Parts: sequence; C-alpha cells; structure tokens
Amino acid sequence: MNIQEWVSQNYKKYGRDWLQSNYNQCCTDLKEIVNRETYMRCIRRSVENEKEINDFPKTDYDNKISKEETKDAVSYIVNSSDIRTVEQLIDYCKVDMTLWEISKFICNPWGSEKNPNYQCKAWFVRKTEENREDVRKAFIDDLKEYALFYPIIEYPKYDIHNLLEICLFDLHYGQLSWAEETGRDYDIKIAEELFMKSVEYFANISRLYPIEKILFPIGNDFFNVNSKLNSTVNGTPQDEDTRYQKTYTNARRMLVKAIDYLQRIAPIDIIIVGGNHDQERSFMLGDSLYCWYHDCENVNVNNDPVKRKYYLYGKTLIGFSHGDNEKFEELPLLMATENKDNWALSDYREWHTGHLHKNEIMERQNVRIRRIPSMVANSVWASEKGYNSVREAQAFLWNQDKGLMGVFNYRE
Repeated sequence: MNIQEWVSQNYKKYGRDWLQSNYNQCCTDLKEIVNRETYMRCIRRSVENEKEINDFPKTDYDNKISKEETKDAVSYIVNSSDIRTVEQLIDYCKVDMTLWEISKFICNPWGSEKNPNYQCKAWFVRKTEENREDVRKAFIDDLKEYALFYPIIEYPKYDIHNLLEICLFDLHYGQLSWAEETGRDYDIKIAEELFMKSVEYFANISRLYPIEKILFPIGNDFFNVNSKLNSTVNGTPQDEDTRYQKTYTNARRMLVKAIDYLQRIAPIDIIIVGGNHDQERSFMLGDSLYCWYHDCENVNVNNDPVKRKYYLYGKTLIGFSHGDNEKFEELPLLMATENKDNWALSDYREWHTGHLHKNEIMERQNVRIRRIPSMVANSVWASEKGYNSVREAQAFLWNQDKGLMGVFNYRE
C-alpha cells in the first residue's frame, strides 16, 4: 500500500480532520518516514475527489512564504497549491497596498494536473506621493498646455478621391532590447524616432497624390506590456525600458504630435485595435485620444471595445484585427457575417492584421488578407527562437472607386 492508498482508505473511514492529526500513524502503518508535504497533498487530493476542496482548512504545510524587505522595496516568494495570482499573494501575505505598489510578478507552475503547485514571486516598491500622482498631474498639465481649440480646417477639394492608410503595427513601445543579445538595440527613444520618421515619410508621399482622408489604425501591440507588472495581458513577463507611467505618458504625447501633424493634410479617422500584449492599455490609450480630440472636427476616434473592426471607403471594405485569435481562412466569412451591410456595398475587401511582425499576404474567396510587418527589434525571446523578418512600416493608397492603388514601405 502506498501513501495515497492509505490516505484515501482512511479518509473514507475517518475524514480529513482525523487524517490531519494522524501523520505519525501513517508512518507507523507504512513503516517509513513519509514526507509531510506529500502527506498533506494526498489528503487534499482525496478531498478534491469528494468535491470538498473549497472547505479544506489550510495548515502550516500548505503555503510557505519567503520575505525580503529593505527601506524602499520588499519581495515575497510563496510556494503553494492554490495561490497563483498577484491578488491572491497580496491577500495571503497581507501586503499593505497603501504603502507598496507592485513592480514585478512571476508565477511558475509545477507538479501534475491533479496535483498542481505554484511558486509565485512578487516584488514591490514603496509608494511615494510622486508615484501616486505623477500620471494624473502629467495628464492635467498636458491638457492645460495642449488642449487648445482645434479650428475646422478648410481642406482642398479634389476631383479624384483617395484615402491614405498608415499602418505602424506592433511598435511594442517600451520594449527593451540589447544588441549584444538580440542583434539590435531598442528602447522608447529608438521607438519614437522610428515612429515619427515613418509618419513624416508617409506624409511626404501623400503630397504626391490628392488625399481627402487619412486612416490611422493604432494599437496592435502598440505597447509592449499591459500594466505595471511589466507583463502581457496574459501575464507573460517582458523586458521593459522604463516605468509604466513614463511609457504611457510619452506614447500619448508622441501620438498627439503625430496626429496633429497629419491632420494638417486631411481629416483623420483613428481606429484602436487591441493586441495580445496590450489589450487593456490600448483601450485606455484610445479613451485618452477620444477625450483629447472630442471637440476636434478634423479627428474621429473609434475606440469601440469589439475585437474586430471594419472600415468602408468607397467600394473598399477593410477589416482590422490583431490576428492572434482568428485563423486566416476564417476571416472572409467573419467579414461577410459581422459586417454584411458594408460587404454588400463593397467590391474590394481586405483584412489587415499584425502579431507576427512579418509581411504576409494570402487571398481567400476574393478577400485579400495581409499581415502587416513591424519596425520593432527582436526581443530576447524572439531572438532565441530565431525569428527574423524585414523591419518596415507600410501605408496604402486607396481610391474611392478603384480600390488599392499603391503600397508604400518605410525602412530605417
């Protein structure tokens, strides 16, 4: 008879309370020194089989805590069978969140499916008045400085009707890459330089054609991380250049600068498309841009929370999605189902997705599906995996009646 068999047998006879107080009896019956943690896991497994796991009382052997604290930082390591989120760790360790703010969180699973275990690590830094207020104050200061009255611009009238779509997908603003590891350096300064140079490049191209409107999709992993935990929306840790407040504030200022520059050429329609790195943060960025330009007749911001969005220009229908969930083969039918009215009005149909940072085109049922490339440098993970692609941004020239007239590429 093994440990689990002994525990299961006696659980049915005497229950969990008896088992908790009869560890020595188990060792005597099995004629061996049984590991206490193994013993407690066997009890939990028996309780789980009886669907009573939620009523099982915790013991000193369930969770182990390691804590290190300095004047301005504190860290916790918890080995547990049930603590796997930062909220659970904060609650269990009784972290005073009025004094501390989370800096980094990692959860590593181990064990088996029936007997899962987790090691959670959390790092906290001491809050200061500046940490609590800096984002709010920076936004208020920017409003005071920049939230001016935007006059309605009298744009030129053209006989030929064209739209310029500027796609700067997967910027991963905030990502930190070191050339010694990844082949190229990348940080917020490099990202901003690439972003603004590409905007200026495509703006200069627009002077060669009559442009009556600009389409500017924003998102698709515009940010590298989703929150101050420096991880993606699904909790994958990332190498980040600086504090989350700084990346958000700097990115918003950069976008306002770019939008103000472009709206001098033509009215702008902005579409916010969430990514798998920054879904929540992109939505908040879209909300900030909507608030900023809500009184500007030249700029329209679509920050609807739907995952996939559609845009009709003349006889062209364009679908936008990050491309991390749907299969390419399913996108034409999704477009026809979700946007059937505009489908009926269009002759030319395309999907523009991101996610994999490479240029890719396929066609299904008269619908062209594009994966838009990115200017971001490789992360350590991408470099280790051997992923490489041409770093570039793209823009598309659409005619109201004839559809796609040109594709332009910007490379550093």
